[in-house]
Amino acid sequence: MLFYTVVLFLISIFFYSETRQTRKMASRLLPEFNADASTAALAAKHFFTISACSATSGILVFGCWVYQKITHLTCPKPFLAFSMLIYAGGFMLGLYRCYKLKITLNSKQ
Repeated sequence: MLFYTVVLFLISIFFYSETRQTRKMASRLLPEFNADASTAALAAKHFFTISACSATSGILVFGCWVYQKITHLTCPKPFLAFSMLIYAGGFMLGLYRCYKLKITLNSKQ
């Protein structure tokens, strides 16, 4: 569980750094979003959604791990399911919106 928490925080850090680079119009992940400032700002917003959901899920999983260590009981399953739902939902939503933005950019060209 601690490994999963570390992976979630690493994903969050990666997408946060990508958010900052996209706002500067220097994205390496999706360079086509560097075309204009409004597109870069919108893509950065979607990357930040992924970062925030990943960090929130990591905090919840870390809280579950601490709960297990303190009480010597297993963590409630709905708590873990909610954490995974936040991560998966945010990740899919952010990437889907980036995909739609990319399709919109391709149709304008």
